[in-house]
Amino acid sequence: MTQYAIATDLNRCVGCLSCMVACKAVNNVPIGSYWNKVLRIGPSLKEGATSSHDVEMYYLPVQCQHCADPECVKVCPTGASHKLEDGTV
Repeated sequence: MTQYAIATDLNRCVGCLSCMVACKAVNNVPIGSYWNKVLRIGPSLKEGATSSHDVEMYYLPVQCQHCADPECVKVCPTGASHKLEDGTV
């Protein structure tokens, strides 16, 4: 089945990088290349912040979207990456 998208629940991603490491290991991705990487966005001041300590940040997984049996889903400790019954990852 062709994979058209991978949706990740950014509210659940904690930036553990296990999806990135598992993908590299299982798919034998060469050093310096990534099929799956996790970007840290922030920290940036929250809207209406009252101090420089009032910040927010999140992690943004950027995934290849082509695995039929994605290792990144198997190793995600929070369920941020998951596969639905219709095949959508």
